[in-house]
Amino acid sequence: MLIFHPFKVSEIERITKDAVVISFEIPFHLKSSYSFISGQYISLEAEINGVNVRRSYSLCSTPEQPALSVGVKEVPKGVFSSFINQSLRVGDSLNISPPEGRFFYDSKNENHSILAIAAGSGITPVFSILNSFLTNNKFGVFTLIYGNKTPEQTMFYKGLKTLEEKHPKQLKIFWVFSQSNEEGALFGRIDDSVINFALNKQHKLPDHSFLCGPEPMILESKKELINRGVSEKAIHLELFTASSETKEIQNKADKGHFTLTCDDVTHNLKLVPNKTLLDIALNSRIEVPYSCQGGVCSSCIARVKVGKASMLTNQILTDSEVEEGLVLSCQAVAQSESIYLDYDDV
Repeated sequence: MLIFHPFKVSEIERITKDAVVISFEIPFHLKSSYSFISGQYISLEAEINGVNVRRSYSLCSTPEQPALSVGVKEVPKGVFSSFINQSLRVGDSLNISPPEGRFFYDSKNENHSILAIAAGSGITPVFSILNSFLTNNKFGVFTLIYGNKTPEQTMFYKGLKTLEEKHPKQLKIFWVFSQSNEEGALFGRIDDSVINFALNKQHKLPDHSFLCGPEPMILESKKELINRGVSEKAIHLELFTASSETKEIQNKADKGHFTLTCDDVTHNLKLVPNKTLLDIALNSRIEVPYSCQGGVCSSCIARVKVGKASMLTNQILTDSEVEEGLVLSCQAVAQSESIYLDYDDV
């Protein structure tokens, strides 16, 4: 299961009218447990109106910095993001799990060229990756395509402008605004023409591409990069909202036996119609790892050891991992009347 520790809020910086950067002091005895690679995320937990709520947020700080920082944009009717933006204060404490996630770049190769495509709050993990890249590399080139409505609504706008001025030979930003005509920026949304315009300005295809933001933008960008000859294995995706593309699970098992192992403890449960395996576990008050519950993060990955299950949506696991039995348990629905799920064997 996810292990949470209380962290004290050390700083709150408002970067747009509806987004803040929250920084947390790292207790000395937890520094090794909370080390991370740029691009990873943490899960935050708080009691809001008497209910424990968890959400995952990408780290915008770098491993070299002394604090853990996340950027949080307030979402309309978003319980956790509204709490962060409106109620949280310096000195308050939140429970935080150790960093995790597969959307990261180990920035030790000085010859790599990187392309990042982000929209809105999708910039948060990219901001960390970019800063680590510029800190650790003296020769690599980083290209960022970043879409927003206006400069005033753009997270990390000032910070990115500063980096752009400081590293003119290593960093090129293609600013894209959909509601504001700005000098030196593109007007509209990130699409094939914007991606091709940026790629045509480069001397070679990127060694790695990082796509983060709304699902339609990610899928269209990935398709265009592949069309241009970028290897699919070198394209890294991070959704910030649950996927809109879900499939109908055929031959769902509405009853049967569900065995679950987590933290070396085995539980015997019953399958429940139209419930995911994670839902069944949580409704049985079993502590298993989870965070977003929308197939966006990777906290709830487990392995099907016996039986069969299919996922409603999956933008995290590779085809080979799925073939090996790995599932996002928040998306997995049983298709056999006997199934064994192991959270420890991942």
